[in-house]
Amino acid sequence: MSTLTPLSSFDTLIFAGGGNRCWWQAGVMHEWLASNQLHARRYVGTSAGAGIAYAAATGRLTSALTACKAAYAANPRLLKSLSPLTFAHETIYPNWVRSFVDEASRETLLQAHAPEIWVGIARLPRWLPTKVAVVLGALAYVVDKYWSQLVHPQLLPRLGYQMEILPIDDRQDVPSIEHLMRTAAAAPPFMAAREYAGRIGVDGGFADNAPRIAPQSATELQLVLLTRHYPDRALFFEMQGRWYFQPSKAIEVSTWDCTNKTDVDTPFEHGRADARRWLEGLCTSDNHQAFTNLPSD
Repeated sequence: MSTLTPLSSFDTLIFAGGGNRCWWQAGVMHEWLASNQLHARRYVGTSAGAGIAYAAATGRLTSALTACKAAYAANPRLLKSLSPLTFAHETIYPNWVRSFVDEASRETLLQAHAPEIWVGIARLPRWLPTKVAVVLGALAYVVDKYWSQLVHPQLLPRLGYQMEILPIDDRQDVPSIEHLMRTAAAAPPFMAAREYAGRIGVDGGFADNAPRIAPQSATELQLVLLTRHYPDRALFFEMQGRWYFQPSKAIEVSTWDCTNKTDVDTPFEHGRADARRWLEGLCTSDNHQAFTNLPSD
């Protein structure tokens, strides 16, 4: 049984998407950052995972959680209108992003000690009309994630959906950062596809819910914070040169519900508990036996 790789060894953290399940990531980061053992220089995220990455990098996790709870508490309905079809996410998500993406947090990112933030958005196949590509992508996403149970999709890339990973840097002002974050989470039908840099962009999960990015060096270690529980895998496992940390059990929250029935404290506390298991050395993995006969992603 091998011991855990120290948190300080990881150069890049990758935040998978997952809607409300991403509050598990927030709980994990809350504990890890408080431990002062985490020194990653780059955070990469998509969908709501990009929001959690930004909030973690700028010290806004608690305020982001508070803003989410307040928005949900004030919202009784998921569906706002049938004609045209409009979900509450269209207003709740951008308002949530605005609660922690501001000039002060942007200035924090420009400081020398701050990690880089990279955001993944999905680009639709050029050979399909936008509306067809959006519907086809949603169906393919369901097949990849819920039927095949693979960590990384196979069907979507074969159909031409591509991940584009973009940095947040000093050339971007607050509105452009907000626009990028909203595009990364634009998951039809809950939120409409958006134009970004001259092309239509959608939720990064349409290409890969756990973005893959080339290492900056031969020795770089990457750690992926998943939001789905894969019962046939260890809590901490290695696959194709990257390390993955997954929830210890299925996260008890609806992915898409943004009404006053939704409890985001539970996934947050779940993440805190799993992070403490890591810090206490209780989630070791066997690199040679625990992963045999697993599907290759």
